[in-house]
Amino acid sequence: MFVGFALTLLISIFLATSALHIYWAFGGKWASNNVIPTLEGDKPLFKITTIPMFPTLMVAVLLIVAAGLFLWQAGVISVALPEWLRNVGVWTVTLIFFARAIGEFRYLGFFKKIRDTSFGRLDTKVYSPLCLLVGILAVVVILGSSS
Repeated sequence: MFVGFALTLLISIFLATSALHIYWAFGGKWASNNVIPTLEGDKPLFKITTIPMFPTLMVAVLLIVAAGLFLWQAGVISVALPEWLRNVGVWTVTLIFFARAIGEFRYLGFFKKIRDTSFGRLDTKVYSPLCLLVGILAVVVILGSSS
């Protein structure tokens, strides 16, 4: 029961964030402020004026692939690929989200040094907790549906 809830929430997060990335890739502006890390004074870390299409679409595709991997893990879908590929995939996704929550100790994650920027505050309140939640939900699904 709890695994089903965790799976539903996890897939919903993957698909919603994928949809948001597709929206941004095609020029959408809603919620696009403060998605790029900033230096003190809110100067963008990267010198870009718009969200680039190709990398943003790649993130969207990877989020959809992650959703598929976890649906496969839970036995909701069947895929004609080796089981080891699924296992490597779900654990890789899980570790990526835990690593993102922890951060790189300067601009991203719970342990970042630069916190007093618009991005830093949102990262502390939204982005890092969401990544931690995804990691936890992923572990629940993996351990609760091991085959």
